Amino acid sequence: MNSGLTFAEAYLRRKAKEVADAKQRRYESSSQVSNINDLKQVIDNLTHEIEKDVPLKTIKLALKAIPSNFTKYVSNCTDSDGLDILHHAIINNKPALVTFLLAESNYFSTSHIPHLNPYAHLAAMIGQKECLRAILQHRPAYFFPCHKPSHAIQLPDHIMKKLRLTERNMRTKGSERLIEKVKCLTKAAEIKMRQVNDSTSPDVIGVLDKEIGNVDQSFQKQKKHIKMLPQRRDIRHSIASLKKEPLSPDLLKDTAQKSNWMSGLSKFIPRLKPRRRQHKITLYRDIASHFEQGVVRGAGEPIRLEYDKSWRPEQKAKVISRTESQDNLSISTLSRQSLGQPRKRESLIKRMSIPNASETTHYSNKNVKALGIDFGVRGKKKYKDFKVKLPVHEHRDKSDAYMNKTPMTLASERGHDECVQLMLEMVLVKRNPTISSNEALVLATKAQCPETILLLLDKPYSQTDYQNAVLLSIREMDPVSLTALLSKGRSFRSLFDGMNLFHILYTQCVISGHRFEYMPEMTRALIACKEDVNSHNIPRTFPMYTLINCAFNITIGNQIFFFIECLYILLDNKANPHFDEDKQKKQSTRATQSFARKSFTSAINCIFGSAKDSINFFEKSYWSKLFMKKFVTTIEIYDRTPRRILNTVLFDYMEAVCELGLDRTIVRCLLRYGANPDHQIHGKYAVNVYFDKILPHMTRFEIINSLALYHQELDTLRIVCKSMSNHHLTRSMLVFLQDHLLSCPIQALPITRDFAALVDKMVRNPRPLVDIAALSVWILVKRNKTKLRLLQIPQECLSLIIP
Repeated sequence: MNSGLTFAEAYLRRKAKEVADAKQRRYESSSQVSNINDLKQVIDNLTHEIEKDVPLKTIKLALKAIPSNFTKYVSNCTDSDGLDILHHAIINNKPALVTFLLAESNYFSTSHIPHLNPYAHLAAMIGQKECLRAILQHRPAYFFPCHKPSHAIQLPDHIMKKLRLTERNMRTKGSERLIEKVKCLTKAAEIKMRQVNDSTSPDVIGVLDKEIGNVDQSFQKQKKHIKMLPQRRDIRHSIASLKKEPLSPDLLKDTAQKSNWMSGLSKFIPRLKPRRRQHKITLYRDIASHFEQGVVRGAGEPIRLEYDKSWRPEQKAKVISRTESQDNLSISTLSRQSLGQPRKRESLIKRMSIPNASETTHYSNKNVKALGIDFGVRGKKKYKDFKVKLPVHEHRDKSDAYMNKTPMTLASERGHDECVQLMLEMVLVKRNPTISSNEALVLATKAQCPETILLLLDKPYSQTDYQNAVLLSIREMDPVSLTALLSKGRSFRSLFDGMNLFHILYTQCVISGHRFEYMPEMTRALIACKEDVNSHNIPRTFPMYTLINCAFNITIGNQIFFFIECLYILLDNKANPHFDEDKQKKQSTRATQSFARKSFTSAINCIFGSAKDSINFFEKSYWSKLFMKKFVTTIEIYDRTPRRILNTVLFDYMEAVCELGLDRTIVRCLLRYGANPDHQIHGKYAVNVYFDKILPHMTRFEIINSLALYHQELDTLRIVCKSMSNHHLTRSMLVFLQDHLLSCPIQALPITRDFAALVDKMVRNPRPLVDIAALSVWILVKRNKTKLRLLQIPQECLSLIIP
């Protein structure tokens, strides 16, 4: 007896239970169910009565008549379509019967899940709101994402026709393509996440050292010499001379004349047009078909068979038999019907380029994966034409289309607004009590359901709800939801007071400290939604500089690969690495919000400044130097903007030389990128700034044990001095002697003496004429490697000009 009940209440409850048990025994005594077959027959009769809209009381009496020892088998009784009685109650929209089966009886246990068509998913897909309410109220666990083949909704055709459902989703084609696109964004990120979490992932230092080592080898000093280019022969004259001597049977009798004709033709024909990488198969055409049967030695001439793609619908693969009377060429193919393969709309082009032939034969079929060719020659046996065998195209497997779909996803695909709103209130609000029920977009984003987001964006929504949803998708690193929000929502330019979303993405990623592997996919999603990669509405929020600055604040070395990939994506979309934030700050007149990070004049300046500040963040300075070298080389290689003379970039590097050292690869990379060593600031050159920084640093130590390292840096400075003109190099030497001749510390005396001797030798001795010409050309093209490569200069000369 319950302690909370009085004696009278407990007595009344006991009497009510005795009356119910007596009524149940009376029902069971009148029941005709004695075995499983009888039970199945009763359930089948009840299913037909449900379809005929029989009163609910009659169905309840029939169910109560089932003996208690058979109740556990009711949920397993299904018809020929695999549907049980609860399925039929949902399909025929009987919410009262659904409530009775789930709450008022023991026919369906709380752990029961059907083999096919989960109940909540079925009710959501066909839009039965009240049935869905009863299911979620009494079985909240039925709201789950599909992850088994049995979770797919599979209804027979007669029920689909009855409910007026089709296999095709009710959403528009644009939305359907969008959903497929955004869901593919996370596949690569999930693979990367598994690789990072794998204990056998490669060492970061080893991978970066290997990549940087390859760059170092490419910057090694090459053998610089100029070769006399051979005089090019006139191709048109050579071909014209060949055409004057046509191929004839008399020519075939003379072996010498035949070999000369064949070799001359094969020598000049490939030079008529530029070569492209394409699939080629070498065959032999029969140029002696007018002779008697038998193999003629040396009569085969190589021809080229090329396969390209074509979108022309009229080019179908069919039986083509073509004979060129001029060259006695006989080629035939078999159609797909003769090969026993189905017809397809796609087509492949076979282009056969034949010397001295004025026509080109085309066959068509697209996206061919493999090609089998059998060919033969005329001999004693019967001639066998080669056959082009086109394989059957593989259709896209849609068997996993049900994966990760919740009842809300199915309802959103069908456009059932009321069911979606019901699940938001009954499920998602309870799971996320901190989110208000009025923030529908935030709830859908939290559930990572892009279909629901697209459905809700078609209705009125508040700007606060939309902004919070965008921020949540960025914090959760969900590219699918972010793409759905930005692609169909209102103009997101006004969000966050006009701040670009790249800045928010990279800063939030560092703050959250997780899911770095989704950063490239999030960056691609923002670019796909037309977010400007050069946005600078608010000072100190330029996307590329925020990315680089945040990269030097990571906690795990593996994360650097994702930042580098994001940098490559920005550069590939023409992000400007020369934007000056200091200049923008001076020009800005309106009051703007201030941020913690510094302003930078260029991407290279941002790299050096961030690397210098991160020395105290990392345990070893090696990480900062390695990251710096990787970022500099990436920008130099993949920058797609018009290059210009970078006057101050060498000064930025020299300012951080005490913390980061002087690296040969970075110096050469900067010179190739357009750094101007002749530029001076306050009367000093970059080499003077180096000594202004390094000499006071050396005075901190009584004994210098790393003189070899400083001599190696002097060798790197020699590259900078060699790139300077003789006039500026002389002035820089005078500035060096004036500043450090009498005030040089004793620890740095060997270094300064060696540098003075090196520069004095370069100034006094005349430079070779080749070096003077190379430097003049380099200055003439404004230190732009891209413009230099547009000139028709041999590769040997390019190695002389480029630093």
